[in-house]
Amino acid sequence: QTLDLQASDAELAAAFQAIKAAHPDTYNAAKRTVHASNYRIGPRTLHETYFTYFPTVKRAATLQQAYFDLFPAIGRWQEHVLATTDRDGHRRNPFGYLHRFYRVYDWYKREGKWKETPAEDAKRAIAFDPQSTAAGIIKEALLVLGADPLIQPLLRLQIHDSVLLDV
Repeated sequence: QTLDLQASDAELAAAFQAIKAAHPDTYNAAKRTVHASNYRIGPRTLHETYFTYFPTVKRAATLQQAYFDLFPAIGRWQEHVLATTDRDGHRRNPFGYLHRFYRVYDWYKREGKWKETPAEDAKRAIAFDPQSTAAGIIKEALLVLGADPLIQPLLRLQIHDSVLLDV
């Protein structure tokens, strides 16, 4: 079955829902591949954490490589984030939140040239932009909701990307 990517959003959503229902293991492996790859979790950790979907490290590596082959800009963006964070020592999101990073790379000398490898702050630097921006969005939404005299008394809790109200 082929999908018509020019179809309406509703038609595509229904088609993807049908694929998801028909192939739950493939869907779960793909979902974990995407999220792990976006945050630089490697194939070994994928295999060890989700061995049901990644029975071998090679399987996890193959799926990650397919993902990066489909979306090469993600890998370039990650490298850019690491290089600029290493250079500047910090990242700032669109809301102005600033976070400092002290060890984005470990450096070593090989054949007379300095080389870098991602260090302990690398994954945190990559995660900062999307995670802190999402936090800023929900905080601004809470300020708007809290200013509404009808909604403000109902607000109870914020949990990750959800707002809990007592209605």
